[in-house]
Amino acid sequence: MNARGWLEDGVDLALVGAVALWIGIAGAFLASLTPPRGEYAAARNYPPPGGSAAGDILRPAAEESPAGRADSPADELPAGLLDRLAALESGGDDAAVNAAEDAHGRWQVRAGYLADGNAEAGTSYGLDEMHDPQKAETIVRAYLSRYGRAFAARAGRAPTAEELARIHNGGPRGAESPRTLAYAAAFAATEGGRP
Repeated sequence: MNARGWLEDGVDLALVGAVALWIGIAGAFLASLTPPRGEYAAARNYPPPGGSAAGDILRPAAEESPAGRADSPADELPAGLLDRLAALESGGDDAAVNAAEDAHGRWQVRAGYLADGNAEAGTSYGLDEMHDPQKAETIVRAYLSRYGRAFAARAGRAPTAEELARIHNGGPRGAESPRTLAYAAAFAATEGGRP
């Protein structure tokens, strides 16, 4: 039926338009109230094929973001872990920059990693501050503690040094990702010194 037919049948087109507009507005409002769905609430940049320095695949949902929780055994980092990661990432060079990944400092911290570390540590450092070894260490410790606790909650045990290295490289669930296996092998080769 065309518009002229509707008018002949007594249907007011202005009323139909107004109702359609209000339905659209109500639908948009209700959609804005819907929380994010899926296993992860907010996606991050995927590292390039083969892994990435201090990669950050996805930010986990709130149940895996234990910021503010009391310290647990999973917060204790294995002795020598940070030195081994620094040796692998940059040879321990605080001035190191990987422009292709926008990774900074001895641990090659990227933006997403920094955001999660800042949230856990209660800091607000910028990427340029990752060249300061004390600030960078604060971020790396916070990040690995945060996602070490999340791993421990899933696995029922504290993560190993290798699993923490895989988290450092592959993001919050990097310890379970096959994409971090090559990084784990390179990390294992740092035992007792430089790669």
